[in-house]
Amino acid sequence: MKPVHLAIALSCAAFIFICLFITRSLDGGQSDLQAELEYIAEDTSEILPKMLDSGTRWDSIKAMDTSLVNSYTLIDTRKADIDHAIFVRSMRASMIEKMCHREEMKFLSDNDVSVLYKYFDSEGENVAILSFKSSDCSKAS
Repeated sequence: MKPVHLAIALSCAAFIFICLFITRSLDGGQSDLQAELEYIAEDTSEILPKMLDSGTRWDSIKAMDTSLVNSYTLIDTRKADIDHAIFVRSMRASMIEKMCHREEMKFLSDNDVSVLYKYFDSEGENVAILSFKSSDCSKAS
């Protein structure tokens, strides 16, 4: 599968999981933002690592201050084989669309939570780090 297709598949799957756990954390009565983010990360971590498709593994999620940091491995892809500009452009467009237009993501944007996505290739090389916040929605309009 091409890296751009992996990115789109990855973004869809990741947002489904995060949305699921955001809903669960809000139902859990956590009052503090940091505690809610830690709950999301801890609860999601129980199912990780998880293959999202045949070439993408979601390795971890961590809460850091007011951020959620996700790490992924493109298991069959080397950094040298990825067109970085296309990968980043495709992923950014897909993630902004989901972050800015999905009701279940409102919790993150209302609380100005940064969501970071770290991508690594099959050899552990850093491919890209993407960061999204509610302010990205106004830039994309």
